[in-house]
Amino acid sequence: LIGPEITLSPIQHFRPYLPAREIQPGQVPWHQDQGVTKEEADISEIITCWIPLVDVTPERGCLQVLPGVVPMGLLEHQREGGTMIKPMYMPEIEPVNCIMKRGDVLMMSAYTPHRGQPNRANLVRWSMDLRFQKTGTPTGRPFWPEFIVQSKENPASVQDSYRHAREQGHPSASGITQPPASFKRYIIRIKNLRAFHHAAFRWRKGFAAMHRGAIIPHHKIANLPDMGP
Repeated sequence: LIGPEITLSPIQHFRPYLPAREIQPGQVPWHQDQGVTKEEADISEIITCWIPLVDVTPERGCLQVLPGVVPMGLLEHQREGGTMIKPMYMPEIEPVNCIMKRGDVLMMSAYTPHRGQPNRANLVRWSMDLRFQKTGTPTGRPFWPEFIVQSKENPASVQDSYRHAREQGHPSASGITQPPASFKRYIIRIKNLRAFHHAAFRWRKGFAAMHRGAIIPHHKIANLPDMGP
């Protein structure tokens, strides 16, 4: 999907998805990741990797995706109701529940519509999401550093350690905090979190060979082949 030159995007999250309550329904609306990224990244092929840290089912608020929508490109979004696809542009496609085990990997295009269902279980649904793209393409977060995680052309350029994160000045490694950054499409609130990079680099093997929307069991990750040209 990406090729041998792969960069880890600065767009990374560690998410506690709380149980739904009457005053806090907890429904994440339908959206595309590309719809919450700066316009400069529209030319980039960004692959989202969503990793649950607990088993996820519909009761626990597993993700739903709409298959076959990627060729439609970016659908118009709105801020009202949470950043979401405008109802008038929602494709009439049956959603697919992504029931996953802890440590599985859901890979999808940045143009794949998806949402989180309300968490009806009495526990927090922890997850992390990472994004990978071809080195040299815009990330949509020019104010945060990206990291080269694989390079056939220049292996010495790979930045695969916590030291690299500190040298680049990434907030997850340096404790930097920033005020909210406003974009034309949406408003993002950046939160200061640690240890994304150690986990991210463990999952890099074989990403370019996978298909959009594929769920990869965690025990198979170690057996994935190295990426070729």
